[in-house]
Amino acid sequence: MDVAQLKYSIIERLIKTDDEQLLRKVAELMRPSRTPYPENDLKPMSVGELETRIKQSRKDVKESKFRTTEEMKEYFRKK
Repeated sequence: MDVAQLKYSIIERLIKTDDEQLLRKVAELMRPSRTPYPENDLKPMSVGELETRIKQSRKDVKESKFRTTEEMKEYFRKK
């Protein structure tokens, strides 16, 4: 099934359904995602701040204070 057929199929199913909960979930998925912080609050880091974060990150890796990509994916799947 190509993308156009898939879209058509989904639209047909949505038109025929009376499941309000399903429709609300679809509507929620289609909303633009929001960033966890307003863009206006973003500000550039100084070189010193960046270097401090790099040092801390390297220290965290040495001390095994990090999560793998798979662990993060699993974490967000559960939310």
